Amino acid sequence: MRILTVSPEGLKNGNWRHVWELSRVFPKIFTHVYSNELMDKVFEEKFDLIIFAGALTNNYQALISHVKASGSKVGVLFCSPIGQAELSNEIVSLNKTLLNKQVDFVFVGSKTMKSQLNNVYWLPQIADLSAYPKPSGEKWDGHVSLFCSSAPHKNICNQLLFAKKENKVLHTNALNKTTRQFADIIGLKYYSYDFLDYTLYLELISKMEYGLQMSFSEAFDYVVLDHLMMGTKIYVSDYIKEWVFHKELLIKPNLLTPRKSVIKKEIDFRKKVVKDLVMSIESKL
Repeated sequence: MRILTVSPEGLKNGNWRHVWELSRVFPKIFTHVYSNELMDKVFEEKFDLIIFAGALTNNYQALISHVKASGSKVGVLFCSPIGQAELSNEIVSLNKTLLNKQVDFVFVGSKTMKSQLNNVYWLPQIADLSAYPKPSGEKWDGHVSLFCSSAPHKNICNQLLFAKKENKVLHTNALNKTTRQFADIIGLKYYSYDFLDYTLYLELISKMEYGLQMSFSEAFDYVVLDHLMMGTKIYVSDYIKEWVFHKELLIKPNLLTPRKSVIKKEIDFRKKVVKDLVMSIESKL
C-alpha cells in the first residue's frame, strides 16, 4: 500500500512533523509532499490513499476534488485533541472534516480523541530515534527552554511566570508582541529566537537545565520528545497521559526525565499501531 501525506506549503509545524516522520520511518509506505507539490506528485505516481494533515482549508478542499478524480482515496489527519481545537478555534475545521462527504477516512493524532468520536482512526506520532545526534553533555545551569508556537493552548504566560519564580533565564521562540511585553513587565530574563535551524535547536535544548512544555492541551508534542532525546528533563502538564508509558518517565509530578529505553518502548508501540492501521485501511480499499 502506498500513502501520500500532504502538509501546508512551507510550514514546519506539528502537522508537518507528524507526517514527515511517518515517511522517514516507513518510506516504503508513506511519502510526504507540501501542498504546492501535490498535483505534480499525483500525476507522476499512483497512491492508494492521500492524507491531508491539519485543518481542512479551502486550499485543501480544492485539492481534494482533483485527488478524487485521480481515483485515490482521501483522508484527513486532524492532529489536535478536542481541548486544543476548542482553545485555538479549530472546532470549525473539525466539524467540516467530519461532515465532508469527499473524505473517506478521518485520522486523529490523539488516542483519547479516538475513544471520544465514532468512525475515526488513531494515527500515532512516531519518530526515527536513531536520527538524533548524541548530546554533548554540556549544561547551562539556570537556563531553561520554551519552544512552541504562540497559540492560545500553549499556556505561555503561566510558563513565563514559572521561569521568573524559579529565577531562570528563558530561551524561547514563543513570544509575540503581547507576551513579550508581559515578560518585560514581570522582569523575566530571556533570549528570544525566531526560526532556528533544527540542528541548532537540538544543540541548544541539550544544554538546558530543563525544558517547559506545560500546554493546556496537546496530542503528543514533539518538543517533549526532542528534549528527552537530547538528555534534558522537561516539565509538562497532564496531556502527557497521551503517552502510553508516561508514568515510567515521571520523576516527580509533571517532570519527565530522559529514559531512552522507555522512549523506545513508547515509539515502538506507536509504530506497531501505525503498521496495524495500514493493514486495516488496506483491507477496506
